[in-house]
Amino acid sequence: MASSSALVCVKAYEQVARELLSKQAWAYYSAGADEETTLNECNEAYKRYYLIPRILRPVKDRDLSTLIQGEPISFPVCVSPTAYHKFANEEGEVATAKAASSCRTLMILSVISNCRLEDLATAAPSGLRWMQTYMFRDKKLVEIIIRRAERSGYKGLVLTVDDPREGKRYKTLGFGWEGIYKQEGLGMVNLDVDLEDVKRAKEAGDKNLTNYGYWQTNSYATWEYVKWIKTITNLPIILKGINSRKQITDLRLLSVITDKIGENRTVGKLADLLKAYRAASVREAVESGIQGILVSVHGGRQLDCVPPPIEMLPKIVEVTKNTGIEVYIDGGIRTGTDVLKALALGARAVFIGRPVLWGLAVKGQQGVRDVIEILRDEFDRAMALSGCSTVNDVDSSLVLYKGDLHNAKL
Repeated sequence: MASSSALVCVKAYEQVARELLSKQAWAYYSAGADEETTLNECNEAYKRYYLIPRILRPVKDRDLSTLIQGEPISFPVCVSPTAYHKFANEEGEVATAKAASSCRTLMILSVISNCRLEDLATAAPSGLRWMQTYMFRDKKLVEIIIRRAERSGYKGLVLTVDDPREGKRYKTLGFGWEGIYKQEGLGMVNLDVDLEDVKRAKEAGDKNLTNYGYWQTNSYATWEYVKWIKTITNLPIILKGINSRKQITDLRLLSVITDKIGENRTVGKLADLLKAYRAASVREAVESGIQGILVSVHGGRQLDCVPPPIEMLPKIVEVTKNTGIEVYIDGGIRTGTDVLKALALGARAVFIGRPVLWGLAVKGQQGVRDVIEILRDEFDRAMALSGCSTVNDVDSSLVLYKGDLHNAKL
């Protein structure tokens, strides 16, 4: 393994993690869908944006802190939900939670984690956490998970909306996944609840609930499901997997139409409301209960050939302007300058997934902390070198799309 002195950047952790992880674990963590066009684009897209720094600004004293859904974090880099942390380290998501808490930032826990959501609350009681869930076939399962998260002090609910079916990932085919998933300690423990379907799955030999979990995930949920979830919890709701303005329009239409006419939609009423919608206050969407959007393509693991999130971010920020809906982004963030670019294009915060897993694989809890702190240091340097002393100083004047360079008035 490389010495600690060689682990100076996030990509260094990636290289060492690949050496340490089993072939199966590496394939699972690194895989993208199909030919990995979107995955590769996510990793390259940030390079298409240049930074235009301001000079001779008072940047001696810098404050990187910000608020996310009203909660303070030390800097705008948070932990995205990723599954199966025990592939990387025996302490799993508990180690990740401790690291995130020590760095005073937010962690989103995946519902298909290897550690129970209550275990994270016990291990890192002062940590800020949101709970991610899929919109499972069985609504009772979703409601149980939400209630457990509420009781355990989770401060937000993240709904993954881009996963009606799992993408086809060539790297993971032919690795004998059934044997891995049956190993003790690698189960979908948050799904082990008091439901008859769960009992039947375990009696049929699905002890880790892997088959049950993937069957539940393929729910083909619609906007009506989101509407239902908004009626059963007061937690801030963040939609993960939005990647276009049209999807935001769908969300607004959902809010206006269902609030006005409920289930009794006639064609005439729908047409009238669509006309009215064009002049309706965007506040109706805000009041519907959606507080945040995580611009994401699931790490390039779902539908291939969709644009990378950073390319779509400005469009989504534009359509949510002055609504109160916070916009975040994940996918391809590897350096502090990536963080700065995302904030300049309108994101309130960024989320990292694979880099956390690399840190976990290399040095456990300390490795996760190191990866986060590397990004903090790089972001701090980028802020100073760009003439920014607080995150409020970061705006679109700091970035220039590569293709616009020759026509820009600099």
